[in-house]
Amino acid sequence: MKKRNILLSLLFCSITSLVCAQNIKDYSSLVKAPSFYIGIGTGLNYNCGLIGLKLTGRVSDKILIDASVGAGTWGNKLGLGLILNAKNETAWCPVISISRATGIENIPLQIETINSSGIKTTAIRDVTYDPATMINLGVQRQWIRPKGNRITLELGYSVLVSGGDAKLNDPDYQFTNVSKQVFEVLKPGGLTVGFGYYFALN
Repeated sequence: MKKRNILLSLLFCSITSLVCAQNIKDYSSLVKAPSFYIGIGTGLNYNCGLIGLKLTGRVSDKILIDASVGAGTWGNKLGLGLILNAKNETAWCPVISISRATGIENIPLQIETINSSGIKTTAIRDVTYDPATMINLGVQRQWIRPKGNRITLELGYSVLVSGGDAKLNDPDYQFTNVSKQVFEVLKPGGLTVGFGYYFALN
């Protein structure tokens, strides 16, 4: 009799534990992911520039559409893209976006130039950065906070597809090879590293 009671007790406890575990699992799966986020971002070759604002809306359970605006080294920056596998839990999320740097006009820079006579000088010259368009591919690691906020780290590559040239405003001067190399490094595109914090709105 005692053995049977002990077995029944163990069986009851096991069933109770399984039911509780199942209830917890079901409860967590019913938690609705936020529909909208507002956030801030910063990074290198990031789609919101060096620092910017991000607005994000949920298209489905695993897809977010992300719009951004910010300031970068090549003027203001605008971005629009998709974040995939963005479920309401910590996950790796592939990302694809297009961004546009507006460029800057008449920047006084001290650079090395060469005139039509072949004389090199280093002086302050006005330079214009042409607008640039990039396609950005990468992967984003997201961490979901208890209130639904998102913390993200994004790694990827930004491909310059048009524009992004620097030119002297004075037609009597040209960039030297050294100056060209400097602007080649500064122009948009290349390795992307970005950090973001998104506040859940609902």
